[in-house]
Amino acid sequence: MGKSIRILKKLISLFIIFTLSINVCAATVSDNDGSAFITKAEFDSLKNSFQSQIDQYNTSIDAKIDEAISNYLTGLIITTKYDLHSNINDLKDNLRIFSRCNNASALTTGTTFRFNGAMWLVAAYSRLSGTQKDLKQGMIRASIKASNPDNTRLTWRTKDNGETDYKVMLEEKTYGGVKYYYPYYGYRLKIEHWMGVVSAVVARNIANVEPVNTKTSLEWTSDVTEPKTELDSSSEWTDFYSGDKPIIVKSHTSNEYDAKMNHPPFKYLIGYATPTLLDSNTYGVIYSNRDSYDDDTTYYSATWDDGDVTTFKYAPDAAATVVSDNLSTTLKYRVQKVYTVKYKDFINEDLSDRMNEPITRCDGLPICKTSDKGKVTIKLDLESVDCSPSGTATDLSDVTYIVEIKGSKWGTVSPTSTKQPDSLYYKNNVTEGELEIKINKDNNTETTYWLKIVPSKHQSGTKVTFKEASIEIER
Repeated sequence: MGKSIRILKKLISLFIIFTLSINVCAATVSDNDGSAFITKAEFDSLKNSFQSQIDQYNTSIDAKIDEAISNYLTGLIITTKYDLHSNINDLKDNLRIFSRCNNASALTTGTTFRFNGAMWLVAAYSRLSGTQKDLKQGMIRASIKASNPDNTRLTWRTKDNGETDYKVMLEEKTYGGVKYYYPYYGYRLKIEHWMGVVSAVVARNIANVEPVNTKTSLEWTSDVTEPKTELDSSSEWTDFYSGDKPIIVKSHTSNEYDAKMNHPPFKYLIGYATPTLLDSNTYGVIYSNRDSYDDDTTYYSATWDDGDVTTFKYAPDAAATVVSDNLSTTLKYRVQKVYTVKYKDFINEDLSDRMNEPITRCDGLPICKTSDKGKVTIKLDLESVDCSPSGTATDLSDVTYIVEIKGSKWGTVSPTSTKQPDSLYYKNNVTEGELEIKINKDNNTETTYWLKIVPSKHQSGTKVTFKEASIEIER
């Protein structure tokens, strides 16, 4: 019985194994045997779809990683603020004031000099003082002023050329071997030359001598190159007497006088001036050399021959009589060298020294500079000032300013109601007080910020005081 059961179990097991073998073979060879089975094409399609999903998933993961890294790095960027230096406040007040000048023409200056000259001469053995003078001993006296025969003092005669006598007092600086000039004063002066000629023959005795007068034109030249008195033993006056040569004393000096009121382009920075004014010539002498007559071999001269120079003849024991011949006299002398400078070429002497290069008064003010990339902030204090010659003529109550900054010198260009193409900052309705200027600098090129301001009224000005400047840099 038990043996039969074991045989039955073996038969059943073989049947099941046979049945399973038939199903596996059927799955491999059948094209489609229900939803549980796929073709190779369908399998490839599913595989490709799965790979695509994997790729998308990887892409998404990469993006999320990149974003996470970016957010992390952003959290690590540090913004640093650096102060920027400026030397504006070290300048003299007038050299940080921008003035507006609407005058179309320059103040008159010229190459001539005002002249005061005198001459007094005696001859024919005459004494010049005491009893001998009172007795009117024989002599001849020529004076540049008539009707004064008994006066032994020098009589001065003036030649005044008016406005063309005025000069600008200049100072000189040299950069790169080239000379540049700036006004020492903000006003003009006249340079006046004084020259006198005195001659006398010391009497050996009181003599009854009739002087001989045959010469009617005289010329004296002074070769001194600084104020002084010189003796001359020339025979210029030989024809006036018989006897020893006269003692001739020539004096020469000069001084400045008659100062005119301040002129804004002489004193301040030029915010705006007419092109005609900027290109006009001004004439001046070097202030530090104002006592040196260093104009090479050039002479200035003054001649009187209009009848006011008269020769008086003194006879013994008789009143002086006027000789009919007028005496033409010419005085020649050295003068200070005159320099010709245009308004647009006057330098800002303080700023030029600090930058060791010529900066003209038209170039503007270099507020600060930086070579970094970042956000620049500049704070200035602006004040309205009166730049009129009298200092009391301009109403400043409603003055506004055009404020503009460039990355280079301005030269003769002035801010206008239209922003300059290369401007880094522009505002045309600024009033006095604190002004904050912001500039985005998008490069690492060294840049100097040149400021120029134009006040709205003629002869008004804007004084600039530097408060602070900084740049914010991201690293």
